[in-house]
Amino acid sequence: MRLEMYTTKNALVYQRDKDEPVIMYGAAAGCGVAFDDEHMTSVRASSTRSRFVKTISIGQPAIGMRNITLPVGATIVLDGTIIASNIAWQAFPFCWEEALYQHQLRFEKASQVIKALHLLSQTNIVVTEVNMHPDRCKSLSFQTPYALGPVMRAVLVQKMRPESSLFNRNPDGRKASIFADVTFGKIAFILAAFILAAGAIWINLQTSYAMYAAIPSQNDAWCDIVFCLCGLGFMIWLSRDVLGLCEVARVRGRSQRKQVEA
Repeated sequence: MRLEMYTTKNALVYQRDKDEPVIMYGAAAGCGVAFDDEHMTSVRASSTRSRFVKTISIGQPAIGMRNITLPVGATIVLDGTIIASNIAWQAFPFCWEEALYQHQLRFEKASQVIKALHLLSQTNIVVTEVNMHPDRCKSLSFQTPYALGPVMRAVLVQKMRPESSLFNRNPDGRKASIFADVTFGKIAFILAAFILAAGAIWINLQTSYAMYAAIPSQNDAWCDIVFCLCGLGFMIWLSRDVLGLCEVARVRGRSQRKQVEA
């Protein structure tokens, strides 16, 4: 069964194969509809905090419930168990165990917000929630379960060209602790980088001693130390991006394994 769906401000519109489109208004869209196909598919629409963004829930007993959040009017296609969409976010509520980080992008025009939604869907970032208010402040806010690193932030700003941006804020407005950004993964990553840097210095000193049968000059030793410390600082600077991409891979892999097991 091929099912094409999109939402309006107060309705869910779906078209099954080549049948005529069906419009479900208000409470009917919230209750949804069940189909008698081989996957026992059911779909329904629900509201979000923004009246410009809706969630379409697709239920299939063999896979489970999948929640697709997308702008009003954006179309998604369900072909069997495969979902296709250019603008959509699939929520993974069972995978997140840590605090969320809030991000906000402000634009001059509402059309830029829609374009940003499309670009965000193509970026390798898992988004758990989207709020959009183009009629008032023309901003796009979203949350991720990990802090966005400098490379991720630069990619978003370069692609979307926002008027202003705020990243890695506390979603509930509380002042974050000075140790809030210190995680086990970051400590392990920095420790591994430090061990590699210290090991490189030690190997270089031992090699110099073996080659020249004398203690290397003090200037050479300090150059090695400074070079390795610069490399360590660069690794620390990129740690958020590395850990964020690892979290994306972990969540998507966990979701795919769950679908295969189902």
